[in-house]
Amino acid sequence: MPDTLVPTLNKEPLFRTISFGEGGAYFWIEMPKADSAGSYCVSAATTVNYPRVKAIYDSGEIINWVAFGPDGAFVIDTTNRLIASDPTMARTYDRNGVTTRVPTRCASFGPEGVWVIVEDDGEIRSRGLPAKVLSALSKKGVRKVELSPVSSNYYFIEYTDGSTDWCLPASWHPQVRNIGQLNLAGVRKIVFAFGPEREAYCIKNQGRTAWKGLPEELSQRLREPGSISAVSVGEGGAFFWKTGKSYCVSAATKMAYPKVWKIWQSDEEINWVAFGPEGYYIVATPKRIYASRQDEIIRTYKESKRQVPIRCASFGWGGSWVIIEDDGTVRSHRLKPNVRKAILQASVKSVALSWVDPTRFYIEYMNQTSAWSLPVKWHPTVSDIEGNPASKVERLEKLTANSPEYNTVEYQFTTSWRHTNKKRPLIRRIYKVVLMKDVWDRYVRYRFGGGIYTSSASSKAAIYAQNHAPSAYKAMLLNKVAVGRSYFTGVADNGWTAPPPGYNSVCGLPGDVFKHDETIVYDDDAIRPQYLIIYEDR
Repeated sequence: MPDTLVPTLNKEPLFRTISFGEGGAYFWIEMPKADSAGSYCVSAATTVNYPRVKAIYDSGEIINWVAFGPDGAFVIDTTNRLIASDPTMARTYDRNGVTTRVPTRCASFGPEGVWVIVEDDGEIRSRGLPAKVLSALSKKGVRKVELSPVSSNYYFIEYTDGSTDWCLPASWHPQVRNIGQLNLAGVRKIVFAFGPEREAYCIKNQGRTAWKGLPEELSQRLREPGSISAVSVGEGGAFFWKTGKSYCVSAATKMAYPKVWKIWQSDEEINWVAFGPEGYYIVATPKRIYASRQDEIIRTYKESKRQVPIRCASFGWGGSWVIIEDDGTVRSHRLKPNVRKAILQASVKSVALSWVDPTRFYIEYMNQTSAWSLPVKWHPTVSDIEGNPASKVERLEKLTANSPEYNTVEYQFTTSWRHTNKKRPLIRRIYKVVLMKDVWDRYVRYRFGGGIYTSSASSKAAIYAQNHAPSAYKAMLLNKVAVGRSYFTGVADNGWTAPPPGYNSVCGLPGDVFKHDETIVYDDDAIRPQYLIIYEDR
């Protein structure tokens, strides 16, 4: 790797794509985040061999991806255009009298002028590819392809269903296989499904599973070892279940969803199924997508008439539905604002809508985080299966700058900065901390009952804000504290493990010992975070 890239790789970022060129040239873009589309970078060395790529980057035009090739060859995809060193690689078509570029999914270069382009509708165009590579590209829909710039026989392909095919140097095989089969504790592959009844659901993460109110036949499947890649529950005992290449549709599906049953009986391979109320369904196979509301739900490309690939889909209460297309495009109908907001937070890997409550949902993002709104009684189980048994925060909500709530928090932070020898920092972001209901309820109960150090001076709290890795920013929590009856003192005593009898907290008053106030509580239930403030470290 180029030396200038190593510090970035050491931070273990979540890349959406990365590509390398000659002479230290490279491009990378991160996965989308809750507050941005993901940052991206073109190396300074790109100027030497790919000056036009560097010029486009420096112009501020938003870049989706870059493919570098030998001898200065390149393709760069921006939000407005596709630019290629070889003009034959970029195609256009007439759209209502306007010349429009054909959207392109990915591209790659091989040695001696070899190249391949995968257009957004799945159409593949190439020059000089060996028959072996062409055969691999024709197996399934292609999401990403990489050709070796030094050998026409080496390639790596990721298909739209997540599977891969590759031919690489023998010395690389152990590492590539190992990465492809990673099953680390920190990497989640969560399958979640709502059932048609109010208390019915299932969640599985690796070998850990929990479910309630599901058909006994499906319960038996869920007890089996192994990782489930897809599960969907429908009305009348219908369900679809898949693990690896093995999958099944329940016999009850024949009555409730006869067309799904017919597809299953045809022996056509099924990737996933989304069941909905009143017989609605979507079935995704390697070749096509079937849907009960075909014209409304399924889109096709105008030029090739091929179906737009779908990553995932779900039906919910009251005729609501959501479709995540393979490129991340979201299409939906009758979603509640809180559900739509969560879906648009980041790139979605899978989504499940509740059949009985329009505000309930479960989302797993491509960056391996999740967001959900579920019944309170499910929270401990879901958090435990996710691998966060101690989780107390349901989500962080970014506040809009200059909104009343944002301004209130900003005012408290800035007016309580009392260290005159320290320049007051600029706030960059504020997040509202939304707690699990049971966690908040314990705080409410505590307030009239019964050390954690807090201060009304933000500048004092900043003394204790420490980063575990270099950063231009620091973080601080604005909390609610149930002070109760406080014991006021100007004397420090580090031997206390509880407030004096009859008191609920201890308050250190400003004076000879304390330059700024401190309030100490001795029970976790006496304090709850309300806002997360990100500020510059000056």
